[in-house]
Amino acid sequence: MTNQDWDLDKITARKIAEHLEKEHSFGFNDRRAISMDDFMFEHFPCIMRAMQDEGYGFLDEQGKKDISKARKHLRESLKYCEENQIPIIKVYDFNENDEGEWRICKPTQEQVDYLKNHRWFKSAEGYFNKAILQNQMLSETDLDLMLNDLKETIIEKQEQRILLKSKK
Repeated sequence: MTNQDWDLDKITARKIAEHLEKEHSFGFNDRRAISMDDFMFEHFPCIMRAMQDEGYGFLDEQGKKDISKARKHLRESLKYCEENQIPIIKVYDFNENDEGEWRICKPTQEQVDYLKNHRWFKSAEGYFNKAILQNQMLSETDLDLMLNDLKETIIEKQEQRILLKSKK
């Protein structure tokens, strides 16, 4: 494992992302893939020191703020990875002991496909459910028509993006 001593107030998402790509670009079940908590404690030792200083592993208000900052930095760096096609994401899967856990790793294509489908489908489902069904704005047949229109619009937009990419 790589121990860092990053300053919570000075570290950037880019620097964390570059470190993740260089030091943690391993598959889920590789021991070098790292859990979120392990990442925070190994890369921001100020959090661990705060726990030791307080005794019994409890955190004061500043320690809790530091954990929030570390989590925020990690989320931002994972977003940076996604935006810059760096193959590092947070994956929920099962380890060798068949226990589920979140790890920061280089995902397999199956994990990426599952996460994309899971994340986007749940978001879309939530928006539709809240905006349409809960407010009883549309009947079921109207909803079917709207979904068909949405599907056609999405396909058209994808084709436009593909054309723009090919022209560049």
